[in-house]
Amino acid sequence: MSAARHTQWSLRAAVALALASIGWSLAPIFIRMCSAEFDPVTQSFLRYVSGSALLSAICLVRWRDEFLRALRSPGQLVGISALNVFMQYIWTVGCYGTPATTAQLIIKLSTVFVIVLAYLLYHEERAVIRDPRYLGGTAVSLIGLVFVLMQDAHSLIPVLNTAALLLMLMSICWAIYAVWGKHLAWKIHPVPMFGVLSLHTMVGLGMLTLILGNHAQTAAASSRVVMIAMFSGFISIGIAHPAFQYAQRELGSAFCTSANLINPLFTFLFALALLPGEHMQPVQWLGAALLMAGMGLVMLASQRHQTKDAQVQATE
Repeated sequence: MSAARHTQWSLRAAVALALASIGWSLAPIFIRMCSAEFDPVTQSFLRYVSGSALLSAICLVRWRDEFLRALRSPGQLVGISALNVFMQYIWTVGCYGTPATTAQLIIKLSTVFVIVLAYLLYHEERAVIRDPRYLGGTAVSLIGLVFVLMQDAHSLIPVLNTAALLLMLMSICWAIYAVWGKHLAWKIHPVPMFGVLSLHTMVGLGMLTLILGNHAQTAAASSRVVMIAMFSGFISIGIAHPAFQYAQRELGSAFCTSANLINPLFTFLFALALLPGEHMQPVQWLGAALLMAGMGLVMLASQRHQTKDAQVQATE
């Protein structure tokens, strides 16, 4: 590939990564904007309706054969789809009870759990967990989390309410989802894979909505809020997910994961404009700095060992 063409593809990947980061940064803000008029499961369903529609169209144009093949043989995706249904529900409930920026910060702990699961499943990644940067970064991040959870300006006691606990559970589930998805991506391209997974998730959330949804509340929802929920799925699911997968393929998983550590900052900036009532205490900002610094150390450890593995493979 020529240098000019390589630069062009790298630029496209960088734009895709920016789209993914912005899309995911907006997700908790949109969720909170719709929380007064939708119950969590109904809002999740509406978001996946619009996101799945867009993503299916993308897959039919670009990865038609793989997408249709996965639709016809869905067995290998049923399990991870069920996990995603559960994740979307607890993520939405967690966002209902937690400021948008705080929610983004808490789920960044998934980086630690991804490496723990990779340690258990992939022998080539086991050196990372013994790296002092990983151990130190994890410790710093957990201290930061304690400060992030100090939501009361007059108390230094962390607030471990239902929403915070669900978001911590979400960070563990996301790690399982990421490692599971990595395994499945060896068999099918990740974009059509998520396209089918999103359709499965939409069906699962639709069934839950019939059983658990507040139908009277949904019927009374304003058209403006319905459009926000649909736009949220369009941006955060239909665009952000395939954009991230494309960027990850071109720029590498470690770099893209590191770049997405900036998501909470984007969320905060958007919240200033869209959710002016939300704020964080000074001690929470200290926690945010510690949590992000710890995650940075964790990613440095991961990237360092991935580079070493690549050098060893190149000399074999």
